[in-house]
Amino acid sequence: MNHLFFIGIDVSKNTLDFAVRNQTHQLFHIKVDNSQVGIQQFKAACSANNVTLGSSLICCEHTGIYSQNILTLATQEHLSLWLESSLRIKRSLGLQPGKSDRIDAIRISEYAFRYADKVVNWQAERQVIIKLRQLVGLRKRLLNAKSILKVPLYEVADFQDRKLQKEMEKLNKKPIEALEKQIAEVEKKINELIKEDDSLFHLFSLVTSVEGVGPVVF
Repeated sequence: MNHLFFIGIDVSKNTLDFAVRNQTHQLFHIKVDNSQVGIQQFKAACSANNVTLGSSLICCEHTGIYSQNILTLATQEHLSLWLESSLRIKRSLGLQPGKSDRIDAIRISEYAFRYADKVVNWQAERQVIIKLRQLVGLRKRLLNAKSILKVPLYEVADFQDRKLQKEMEKLNKKPIEALEKQIAEVEKKINELIKEDDSLFHLFSLVTSVEGVGPVVF
C-alpha cells in the first residue's frame, strides 16, 4: 500500500504526542490525553489538516497497556499500524540532539516515512487469545499465592515447635483449599475455551501428543 501520510506517536501513560507528515514535510503536531476523548481530538485535527487516516501509516513504540487506545482506533477503523521497538527506531535514526515527547513523535514519523517498505502491520488478536492469556495469567497468580502459603511452612518445619507447626498448617488449610478450587475452575475455563476454538484445539492436540508434554507445562 502506498501511504500518503506518516504518523508518529510518542505514547505515555497520560498523554499521546502525534506528529503527522506527508511525503515531503511535517504537517502538524498535537498532544492529547491518552484517552478516547484525546483520540477524538486527534481525529478532528487530522480532518482540519486534510489528513486521511485510511491513507496513513501509523507508527509507535510498543508500550503494552498504554498503547490500548491506539490499538482500539486501529482496530475499529482498519488502519495501518506499525508497532516497532524503541531500540530499532533509535538505531536506524542514529544519535540526534534534543529529547522531548514532541521530538520523539517527529522522529517516529520520520522512521515510518523512511522505512515504510519494511512495515510490519499489526494485527488484532482474536478475542479467544486475549481471554486465554488473561486466564493463564490468573492461574499463575493463584499458583503463586498457593506457593506463598505453603512453602514457608516446609522451610521452617525443622526449626519450629511441632505443635505450632500443626496449628499453622491447620490455619492454612482452608485458604489453600480455596485457592486449589479456584485454580481448578480457571483450568476448566481454559480447557473450555480451547475446545470451543477449532484452530486452538488442533494446535493443543498436536502439542500434547508429544511424549512428556501434558495440558499444562510448568
